[in-house]
Amino acid sequence: MPVYIADSTDTTVFTLFKGEWDINQFYSLEEWIGENRDKLLDGKYIAHVSFKPSKDDTTGQGGGPVISIAFMKTLIELGMEIYICEYMK
Repeated sequence: MPVYIADSTDTTVFTLFKGEWDINQFYSLEEWIGENRDKLLDGKYIAHVSFKPSKDDTTGQGGGPVISIAFMKTLIELGMEIYICEYMK
């Protein structure tokens, strides 16, 4: 499932990273927002991030990206929330 960014009415305004299911999409999302921030007009947004557990995780403990304070500040400035969905299959 791609990452997609929706506006306050949950209408998709950007679709990113089609076909990727890796939790590390957060890093790609942070980079994309940094490069395309001017495309996000004033308003409220939701970034939908869907992922499957890593096939390489043999411990069952998972793991994932660090969401930096700088990225959190950027999300706040943009009025953007993140919805995270894990798909088991």
